Amino acid sequence: MARNADVKTRIGWRAGRLRKVDSVARQPAVTLVRWSIIEVDRSHRYLLGHCVENAEGRVSSPIVSIDVHNMHCVTTSGRIYILEGPSGFDTDANTLWEWLALRRGFKSWVAVTDRIVGLDDDSPLIA
Repeated sequence: MARNADVKTRIGWRAGRLRKVDSVARQPAVTLVRWSIIEVDRSHRYLLGHCVENAEGRVSSPIVSIDVHNMHCVTTSGRIYILEGPSGFDTDANTLWEWLALRRGFKSWVAVTDRIVGLDDDSPLIA
């Protein structure tokens, strides 16, 4: 977690590139590479990663379900996220997350990717 001034400085040059993502009706599914899952206040989980279709960092709305076996997630927006390749770190997505967390007043979060992806194939669906 970064301090407010550090986040503002880091995202300053990217602020001009921030844009609203396409609607779910227009883009019902996207593919993420270099993806990760974070959890806020032990209640909401979000996907961070590089969106292949738009060639940009992406942060999802809160996750509703995760299918570990098929590597798909569905979020509160209804969008389907296809997780491709191994989990990883995307600089743009993580910078965007820090900006969103600052704007939404999130004080702490934790990476839970390893805990979730390490689940048994016998219980593929979690929320």
